[in-house]
Amino acid sequence: MRLAFVMAVVALSLAACGKPDAGDPGGKVSDGPVSVAVGPTAAPAGLPDFAPAYPGSEMKSTATGIGDAKTNGGMAVFVTPDSPDQVLEFYRQKARAAGLKVQLDADMGAARQFAASDEATGRLLQVIVSAQAGMTQAQVIWGKNRA
Repeated sequence: MRLAFVMAVVALSLAACGKPDAGDPGGKVSDGPVSVAVGPTAAPAGLPDFAPAYPGSEMKSTATGIGDAKTNGGMAVFVTPDSPDQVLEFYRQKARAAGLKVQLDADMGAARQFAASDEATGRLLQVIVSAQAGMTQAQVIWGKNRA
């Protein structure tokens, strides 16, 4: 159910990727190629060092190329038999190694969330994990300034 919700949000976000109508002052969601994959997928190429695919995980969906002229980002949803604590610690270590500052580390009952960022480079990382049927489901969202 959660995966369906996440994919609905991604689908709605990506629906806005087209060019605005001539009279529409709004912008685009992406200034580059957008890629979305649903179902067991390989990790997308070009993930940043602070948001790599979780080792041994099974990707459920990915979206990359979401951003604008200045930023680029993506999202990955995966499952793993590792505990939520192990998944969060993996991404905490990646964030620390990349020099990101912790913005949020919260236990929300059924889910836990970690977020870190670096304003100077526009890098951000958000990880949401929950235990479901003996597995950990995780959503990793990342962004960074375009080079």
